[in-house]
Amino acid sequence: MISGKTYRSNNSLMSKNSLIKPNLINALIASVYPAFSLLAAMQLDIFSYIDSDGKEAISLAKEMNLDARKIEVLLYSLVSAGLLQLRGNKFYNSEESAEFLVSSSSRFMGSSHKTYADLWSSTLLTAKSIEENTPQAMHDFSSMSEVKIEEFIMGLEAGAGATARRLHKQFNFSRFSSILDAGGGSGGLALEFSKLLPNIDIHVLELPLVAKIAARNIERRGKSGDIAVLQGDLAKKKCATNTYDAVILRSVIQVVGPKAAARIIKNTVNGVKAGGEIFVIGRILDNTRLYPKEAVAANVMFLNVYKEGMAYTIGEYESWFEVEGVVLKTQCQMAGGFTLLQFVKN
Repeated sequence: MISGKTYRSNNSLMSKNSLIKPNLINALIASVYPAFSLLAAMQLDIFSYIDSDGKEAISLAKEMNLDARKIEVLLYSLVSAGLLQLRGNKFYNSEESAEFLVSSSSRFMGSSHKTYADLWSSTLLTAKSIEENTPQAMHDFSSMSEVKIEEFIMGLEAGAGATARRLHKQFNFSRFSSILDAGGGSGGLALEFSKLLPNIDIHVLELPLVAKIAARNIERRGKSGDIAVLQGDLAKKKCATNTYDAVILRSVIQVVGPKAAARIIKNTVNGVKAGGEIFVIGRILDNTRLYPKEAVAANVMFLNVYKEGMAYTIGEYESWFEVEGVVLKTQCQMAGGFTLLQFVKN
């Protein structure tokens, strides 16, 4: 009797479930391929070859020395993704592609393809990283080769420049006389600030090998006299006391565990003048850990590249800063699921 009821119940459940279609699953699977098409186009710099007059596939292939049939497959995929437009036999850049993916544009972000290739390939290892309880594509700047580090951080430069423009537009950085970009990578944010604010004292602080790369990049741009590059590890050493009006921590805290995060914040706050401000930008979650969706998704990637790092919540940041006498003043969302937190030192 019990067995029969159980069987009929399961049978009924199976019948009901058979009406459900894997629509979401199929959509998620299909969504991967447009992103990979974008990545390939960035790697080939296709958008830069397409001017306002448009290009036929055969002409583009000849100019780029590529097989026309194969490049055509990618071009149609980019049209489907909304990154190109097709009029007759010619392909044209969309407004967004022309603005961000043509190398002559001041807002070009196509150079970030090496970083995306690195992070996306790392994310394919998530199951193994969880299974073995260790990141399978660890990013440890103290042990990575200089070539690998440079490839990775140079891919972040376009985003850093965009962050500088956003910060200045929203918070008027001309009111500051000294700025520190802590964990400033290639120096992209500082370079953009040096153009926007030529009379402000700008420093970049990084680990020794990264600082070397940043100094080289800044020198190549002719800005060595405008930007000072400092070597140091904020997890181990305090900033010079009461030195800066503003400090920026962009994608820094998320790369370390909670204890190191608290130390970095303590040592950073030491370098900020009374009334000074600290701007934290990165993958930051709201306190439900469900939003922004892009940050929730990127947190899975972090499992593969950081030993302890993750996307922390706004509440966690508030608690670390409150211990140091620093309060949260402003929080806002940025493009791509990034969050900006403005803290003020009492």
